[in-house]
Amino acid sequence: MLKRRVLCLVATGIATVANMPAQARDAEILRPDSEWFLEYGEERCALSRLFGENHEIKLRIETFGHYLHYRLTLWGDVIPHASGPTGTLRYRLTPDQALREVSVQQGQTGDMAARFISLSFGPPTTGAAEDAEPQEDRSAEILAFQQQVTNMEIHFDRRRIYDLQMGGFPKALAALETCAENLHRQWGVDPELHRTLSRQPRPGRDGVARIVNSYPSSQRARGVSAYIPVRVMVAADGTASDCTIQVDGVDEDFRNAVCSNLTRPFEPALDRDGRPVASVYLSTVFYHMN
Repeated sequence: MLKRRVLCLVATGIATVANMPAQARDAEILRPDSEWFLEYGEERCALSRLFGENHEIKLRIETFGHYLHYRLTLWGDVIPHASGPTGTLRYRLTPDQALREVSVQQGQTGDMAARFISLSFGPPTTGAAEDAEPQEDRSAEILAFQQQVTNMEIHFDRRRIYDLQMGGFPKALAALETCAENLHRQWGVDPELHRTLSRQPRPGRDGVARIVNSYPSSQRARGVSAYIPVRVMVAADGTASDCTIQVDGVDEDFRNAVCSNLTRPFEPALDRDGRPVASVYLSTVFYHMN
């Protein structure tokens, strides 16, 4: 069971708004109405904050142990309800010259419409997906970019454009990364070793194919979707153990569909010198019906 506690306010005065560049004329500026709060559990760490005088948008940034890779959740009364489980969204971070368009998952948090985005808060990628854990050679570039982020302009559609003033964001995100490092230590993995792997552990192709083809029939018939972050410990010889679904509330059929197909030997992780080492496999399975 995931245990969550508010750990601390990340920094005193973190809600102070930094001086901002000129904004798009039709973007509604939403200033923070709370500090950054850091929560942690056995399988994830999360930052959360409220924006706008009436909490028009609520924001949560989660990591399930990935290095410089996050799941962003936006929800609130101003977010339009969606007609399907997936869609697109445009956004711009402070240093960006142009809008980025990304694929998003669409749903609800409580009774409010929500959007779920995978991103690194790094510079725009060329020919590479932003929903993957970055390699070490991009880490310095991403970290430098994150230091410049003071706002996030989000375009839900042509009429609903909001500029979130992200004061104190670099320091808050650094606290989130420290929390993620502690997750690794809790799992028995050296976070420095994980960051410098020349190859992440990889399941066999047949295992991935079986997961893709194992949408539980009972859930598919009812059109039920599921977001499933998963952790598997992988020994230096490729032996897999301890398959853990990292969020609560996932139906047992979905749990079995994922973990029953991640028990066969993996290709083990390799350290920077190409030697097999014990590590952790982190991935996300998203079952959905169009």
